[in-house]
Amino acid sequence: MGFPRQAGVAIVLVTATLWLQSAGMAVLIHWARVSIDRGVKALSEWHSCLLMIRFTTVMIVSHILHILLWVRFTVGVVFHRGNPASISLPPVTPRLAMATLCCHDSGGC
Repeated sequence: MGFPRQAGVAIVLVTATLWLQSAGMAVLIHWARVSIDRGVKALSEWHSCLLMIRFTTVMIVSHILHILLWVRFTVGVVFHRGNPASISLPPVTPRLAMATLCCHDSGGC
């Protein structure tokens, strides 16, 4: 992959990440404003708990969306079919099997 293609992909990925982050923060700010408009004194323990659950849920969903965005770009750009590095991956041999093969090959163990 040449430098212009890498730079283009990086620009698109960073732009999409910043857009996604900004959208998530906009949702959090909107929810905070709605809660403050209702009045802080009217915020009972139950409502405070629900607000924290919403906040945490939005943060988790935002992180999951970021991960999915980066995975999509990684699979789509780095491991596409035209990339020679993605075609020939060496097989993974478990360590126990490697030790057994080494012992039998050398005649020891």
